[in-house]
Amino acid sequence: MPLKFFDKLSRFYDFIETYILKDYQGSETLLDQYLHLDPADRVVDIGGGTGHFSKIVQPHVAQVVLVDPSRHMLLKNRLTGILSIQASGEAIGLKNTIFSIALMINTLHHIPVIHHKSVFEEINRILQPNGTLCIIEVYPDASWIQHLFIKLERLITGPTHHIQSHILQTILESTGFHVQKNLRPPHHNWKYLIIATKK
Repeated sequence: MPLKFFDKLSRFYDFIETYILKDYQGSETLLDQYLHLDPADRVVDIGGGTGHFSKIVQPHVAQVVLVDPSRHMLLKNRLTGILSIQASGEAIGLKNTIFSIALMINTLHHIPVIHHKSVFEEINRILQPNGTLCIIEVYPDASWIQHLFIKLERLITGPTHHIQSHILQTILESTGFHVQKNLRPPHHNWKYLIIATKK
């Protein structure tokens, strides 16, 4: 992940995602449709940047922990009740089996594929038995819209590492997860959503 680039981008990141890429809105809708929250849930938002999605789920759960390698992105999270931790997905540094839900929203493509297995092993470690992992990613298919989106994002954020959802499912199942949903939701066919549970 181009960490220095995200540090510099942190000041404008939410504006870019909301008004230029218009990416936040679609992911918010998918979370509302497919992620079932309980007041007792403890949620970890991995690669959550400025905490945009942490702030959305925080009123509905017991605890949210925001994890991101960029200190400057984390400093944009000023909402009380959300703990911010500067760490990478490979070494989160939290206790075993303490979270019921892990989020990775528009995060994975910033992590080189060679590190994906380590990241998911770490997520598995901190999730409770039967805990839920929710992943939302851009679908890297042949559509010119997807290609344009990916090129624009690379121009803004630096190198990206998009993978097909069936490849991601294989990685998840090799790291202790059972994939319950792997779909391109209606009206959001430029994204895919995966819901997996810890075995």
